[in-house]
Amino acid sequence: MTISVENTLANAAGGINEIRKDYGSASTIFRMAAHLAAIQLDRPISPQEVARIAACIQQAKIAMRPDVDATYSELAATLAIAASLPMDTIQRPNVSERLEESLDEAGRRIAKAFSPSLPKADPME
Repeated sequence: MTISVENTLANAAGGINEIRKDYGSASTIFRMAAHLAAIQLDRPISPQEVARIAACIQQAKIAMRPDVDATYSELAATLAIAASLPMDTIQRPNVSERLEESLDEAGRRIAKAFSPSLPKADPME
């Protein structure tokens, strides 16, 4: 399999532009994700750390399926975004118990919505 650097970078730029068009700036998205991660992890985290974790996910996908060209473009886009993000950490904000309960409930709803399509875990494993 041959990966074209030019195509990968062009697709990465296109992907970043699509994100910007659909959701706004990548910086805003990763900053929001850092806020959510700080709440979930109960520790400070930077937007760049979130992007670096997203890049790790792309690398894991490549390790699993190196033949999927789009994943290389997604990795290139994620690394480009990570390089542009600030290193400042997002402190865990003081949130009310009600907000935390709402976040937990939202997580349960998402899990329930996707559970029929997820493989069932074998309790013996």
